[in-house]
Amino acid sequence: MRFWYPMRQRTRNKRLRASQTLLGSTTRAIAYGIGLMGPDPRQTTIYIVGGAIVLVILFAVVAGPVVIPGVLALALIFYAIDQPAAVVVTNTGVAILTRSVFTGRPKKLLSVVPLSDVADSRVQPSGSFVELPSERIWLRKREFEFLASAARAPAHPIEQPSERVAPAVGRPPAPAGPSPGWYPVGGRFDEVVFWDGRKYTARNLWRDDAWHDVPLNFYSGGPPKPEDRLEK
Repeated sequence: MRFWYPMRQRTRNKRLRASQTLLGSTTRAIAYGIGLMGPDPRQTTIYIVGGAIVLVILFAVVAGPVVIPGVLALALIFYAIDQPAAVVVTNTGVAILTRSVFTGRPKKLLSVVPLSDVADSRVQPSGSFVELPSERIWLRKREFEFLASAARAPAHPIEQPSERVAPAVGRPPAPAGPSPGWYPVGGRFDEVVFWDGRKYTARNLWRDDAWHDVPLNFYSGGPPKPEDRLEK
């Protein structure tokens, strides 16, 4: 009897996003796997199937008709003994969560164990299963290898602010530059240039009681003093 089927990648991604909601914004979920929490699921399956066969035989001997228990009933008994669990590799450790029997979605965070619990190369599989003894979690070998690969990746420990961002924290604001406007040339008020906030773009000369446009001639004066701004 087989109660546990492998996940599709699309489902795994959805469960990973759901686990991220349970873990909170300070923890980053990296890889999601499923397992069972309890005794060895292979022994549990043998006991349940064996017990069901014995009950069928006894019922047939005592009552006459043969009654075979449904698969759903056996599955519920199985999951009452070996509870569905989710194992999530994060940037701070390995999170153990409960899972819904009916939907498979992660429900509640139980604990967080060190990354070494799945990254340790000394963890040995037992047939098609691997046990994490600290939490009595049983993983299929393929699930364990997937989580172990994620846990051993070097980029998963707690992230530190980048060098480019960290120095900017607490940096005083840059002084405001000269605002756009007309400024005198060389202290003269009959000749002005227009500063657009970054460079000079126009030049005027006062003649015959009016301002006249004259060539800028690549005027290369430095930024004007803010207090010298004129109102034309």
